Amino acid sequence: MFENWVVILAVALSIAVGLGLGWMLRGRSCVTAPQRAELERLRSELSTAVGLQADKDARIATLEADLEAERTGCVRFEPEHRGAQLARRQFG
Repeated sequence: MFENWVVILAVALSIAVGLGLGWMLRGRSCVTAPQRAELERLRSELSTAVGLQADKDARIATLEADLEAERTGCVRFEPEHRGAQLARRQFG
């Protein structure tokens, strides 16, 4: 009979410890107002950086395609490349 009480007490103690740890961890993860402002600032900086990264990747792809066109002798006639690219090739 004593063995049953030990099991019941062990289960109750483990539940209490689990609830206590969960409460402590949950309380620590609450975000305050100044942290929210910092979090929003960092999110906006991240979205700007992601946009800049996409622009850089597109520019690299364009430059690689232009380099390949120079190597093969093919000229690309896409609307965003006609102006400065052709003027530079024609006039120096």
